[in-house]
Amino acid sequence: MPQFTLPDVNGSFTLDTHGHVFDEKSTLLGTWTTDADKNLIRISKLDGSTHDVAVAWAFNTKNQLTISYNNVLIHVLAVTVTSHPNYSLDKNLLVVDPDGDRNFVFRLNCKYSFDPKGNLFIRINETSSSIKGYISGLNSRLTFRFNDLVKMTGFGNTLLFSGVWEKEVDEKRLKLSFKLDGNAGIDGLALQMPSTLSVDPQSNQLYMSYDSDGYGSRTLAFAGQLTIGPNWTLNFDIINISNGVSITRTYSFETNFQWQKGNGSIVLHMGKNAADSTDEIEIGGALSAALSNGVLTCSFSYKKSGAAATATRVVATNISFHSNNGELTIQYSQDGDQKKCSIEAVKETLNMKITAGAGLNIAGDTRSVSLFLGIAF
Repeated sequence: MPQFTLPDVNGSFTLDTHGHVFDEKSTLLGTWTTDADKNLIRISKLDGSTHDVAVAWAFNTKNQLTISYNNVLIHVLAVTVTSHPNYSLDKNLLVVDPDGDRNFVFRLNCKYSFDPKGNLFIRINETSSSIKGYISGLNSRLTFRFNDLVKMTGFGNTLLFSGVWEKEVDEKRLKLSFKLDGNAGIDGLALQMPSTLSVDPQSNQLYMSYDSDGYGSRTLAFAGQLTIGPNWTLNFDIINISNGVSITRTYSFETNFQWQKGNGSIVLHMGKNAADSTDEIEIGGALSAALSNGVLTCSFSYKKSGAAATATRVVATNISFHSNNGELTIQYSQDGDQKKCSIEAVKETLNMKITAGAGLNIAGDTRSVSLFLGIAF
């Protein structure tokens, strides 16, 4: 099994990856582990005494954990024929199995952040380093995956972070950050994601997709439920796992609705007002219209999640069509406000026949109409 020499002011010790400690004559002295607060190597001797040695921990450019004493490298945890170091997280403490045989592990208290490419910055005490890998995850679980870059075997490492998703301050972007349990973010900050979020119009589930640093396109998928509230506020109920407990939080984003040619889905724009819009969000569903007691109402039915649950949002009511000097407009009520949408100039206003341009049918009426600028005459 791998061994390394740990210098000390009063001599040196030999440590192996099964947690044993030997003196300079190869006599067993006891066992070793780490102090998960200060990240010292702690030697527990057979006589019951303990001895701490301060070392520095850092990952090198090959994604290998290194140990240094007084600025001198003393050991590298590298993949070999007989050793395969493995890394995981336990409540955001880094759990290290130095040879991968699962009979001995130690823990390190680390601070984390992501760079714009989704690589992991890690700070152990005052020593900072980085790990090249990628962000991924299912069911709202934030994970980071990486390999030893010298021998990239199929036995990769997965770090599953514990914490809760937080809404970003910028109302014009559909973006979340991740607040780590135990204040484990570098400088106490939440982990910033490398990309904004999107909605899959097939399932109306939230997801993040980004181009990683050398690992192609990667995706983090969220689990939860979508609802469209008053004034086109998008509400996402997202499952979080914090300190081993599953909790659901609601994240609300202000959007605005703008008429456009559609294909059964609708596109919402981030921000309360059209002038604030930057990101667009496509919500999948089905448009329908009903004529009842002389009142034409347009509605949008959509999936609340990937499951069968559905909801309906009234797009507009009291819809009426008007023509003035060849300009066709729709006047309607939306969320209690009276609004008007100019469609396009038409050459002939008398005896015009409105046909479907986007498949919006009016129940109980022989006419068809497209409300999303797909009107033909």
